[in-house]
Amino acid sequence: MPKIVLFVILIFLAGVTLPFIYGAHWAFYLYEMVYFLNPENRWWAAYIPLLPYSKISVIILILVFIIKYKDYQKNKLVDIPQFKWMLLLIATFFITYFYASVPERHWYFFILYLKLVIILGFSYKVLDSQKKIEWALFAYILGCFYIGFEAYSVGRNIGGRVEGIGLSDSPDSNGAAAAITPAFPLLVFYFWQGSKKVKLFIAITGVFIVNALILINSRGAFLGVVAGVMYFLWVMFTSSFKVKYQRSLVFVFIILGLSVLVTLVDEGFIERMSTLTDIQDEEKSGSHRYRMWLATFDLLRDHPFGVGALGYEHLSPIYVEAHLFAPGQLHKSVHSIWFQALSELGWHGLFFFIMLILSTLKIAKLTKIRCIENNNIYQYYLAHALLSSFVSILVTASFLNQFRVQSIYWLILFISCLYTVIVLHEKK
Repeated sequence: MPKIVLFVILIFLAGVTLPFIYGAHWAFYLYEMVYFLNPENRWWAAYIPLLPYSKISVIILILVFIIKYKDYQKNKLVDIPQFKWMLLLIATFFITYFYASVPERHWYFFILYLKLVIILGFSYKVLDSQKKIEWALFAYILGCFYIGFEAYSVGRNIGGRVEGIGLSDSPDSNGAAAAITPAFPLLVFYFWQGSKKVKLFIAITGVFIVNALILINSRGAFLGVVAGVMYFLWVMFTSSFKVKYQRSLVFVFIILGLSVLVTLVDEGFIERMSTLTDIQDEEKSGSHRYRMWLATFDLLRDHPFGVGALGYEHLSPIYVEAHLFAPGQLHKSVHSIWFQALSELGWHGLFFFIMLILSTLKIAKLTKIRCIENNNIYQYYLAHALLSSFVSILVTASFLNQFRVQSIYWLILFISCLYTVIVLHEKK
């Protein structure tokens, strides 16, 4: 039996036991790990029982929440602005079914999206303390470490990239890379502010996560990581709210990061990243994606209320220029979370989604302001690390179809929970 199977079994046994002892939040940690482990689709799946592991974790989350209902009344969904925008998105998603281009597929994805929102609601209720939130972040980092371990074990196997290590809602290599991008600002934060044990945990997991980014070779993920980490370091360098020697530490982190990159980067990664500047060959650099984005406006002229999930792909032969299709290719994807939302749910759906994002950015800013008022450095940079992680995933998703992918909404969840704990709990 492979060693990874023992690790999975231990994770699952702990995940189904600890919620009944310590609380429902442990079921959410299990849910996170199951998402990254994706046991039904791994090479070691034959060594474990064929069970709906994700559903089991959600059932335990809801069951323990019901059993200990009175213990989870601190966080009120109506107190956060994201709640109303999520409801509007759900309503829009439902209504779009009646005029979707591929209604059966749209309904399938609507049910998945509805389940995701329900899980987020229960998770928000149980992550009602800073400690619980940080354990959720550690679980996220551990899940990203597993992706790094898989990438290291498999190696580049198709076209100079690592395929076959994706997740249930983003099975390709780009999706796997996008899922780990939020971890990078968190790695920097915890390596700086964490205890010795946390620093050791970050050092071990961080190497595998960085290596995964290099092996997977996703240009969008690379841009997202650069944006998120540089934003974190920029505020760390320029902020007047700082500790002694903080600015010097920024240079230390930059040198340390470059040293790790020099150690792990190979010729394949350098060649692929160098194509970002090769705008003469649009296919090679990926810059031709803007042509798919522009095609969305043509589609919206005929379908102003959107065409539903997978509608763009279904109608792409009509609206995307023929020469952009590879030989034998029948459908094209829009390759952007913003244009995906626009094409699927129309202008009003995109507006609701943008408001969801803006409200999350706003409460992140309010959280940081309250941390300054409380003179709490640790909380301030924890909030900023989450904001930087959100920037990372948004930049990455701007080049990928990530509208229904869980990692986007987990960042919204974490930011909302921290805002509730630091700002709203204190007011109450």
